[in-house]
Amino acid sequence: MNRLRGPGFILRVCGALLVLLGVVHLVATPHIPALLDGMRSDADYGLVRGATLLNHVMTGLLLFPVGISTWLASSPANLPQPFARKILVMNSLAMLCAPLCILLFMGDVNYLRAPLFLTGVCLATLLPVVMLGVAWHIRRVDAL
Repeated sequence: MNRLRGPGFILRVCGALLVLLGVVHLVATPHIPALLDGMRSDADYGLVRGATLLNHVMTGLLLFPVGISTWLASSPANLPQPFARKILVMNSLAMLCAPLCILLFMGDVNYLRAPLFLTGVCLATLLPVVMLGVAWHIRRVDAL
């Protein structure tokens, strides 16, 4: 059990940071309408504003269960269990989709000048990589 204390702590921090990423997402949401002010017509603005705000809020809200389940799966009581490791790997793989989607769909690197956006992208990239690395390490430790 002691051999899992360090990895478990790292994973719990990742879970807490995923929840923080959800908070960052929700805090950034009110800034979106100002970013969309340059739309060509009021009809375009109304359509894009609603869809963008919905996307942002839903992503922020969905980060909470991913972070909380990561936190719970990495607790000392759960981490040795196979189901917990499966949850951690699936959460990591799901979160790896975020930076990939950002690269594929955002298109404009000027977004990275916004501090909240840059913070979110960095967290969304770093956390799943760390989580997968720790999950791989735990699997190796158990194999020994």
